[in-house]
Amino acid sequence: MASDIAVGLAVLAAAKTEERLRREAEQRRIEEERRRRELAARIKHVEDRRTTGLGAILSELDELDRLRRLIAMLTEEVWLSRAPGCRRS
Repeated sequence: MASDIAVGLAVLAAAKTEERLRREAEQRRIEEERRRRELAARIKHVEDRRTTGLGAILSELDELDRLRRLIAMLTEEVWLSRAPGCRRS
């Protein structure tokens, strides 16, 4: 009888240990999935910020290019208007 109780207690202890290890493994899996999702979200956020920043830089470069062309045209117009023989009114 005592040996049956000892075996029963050993089986119960083994089952509890197995359940605890299973829960710990499941918790690690859940945490790893959460870390992967957060990392993916962080990478996407950084990429979106970079894309937005690059768009702003390209927009500014286009505006600067337009202003350079306008300055060149106006400079040429002023230079031509001061050239001898020019009949501008």
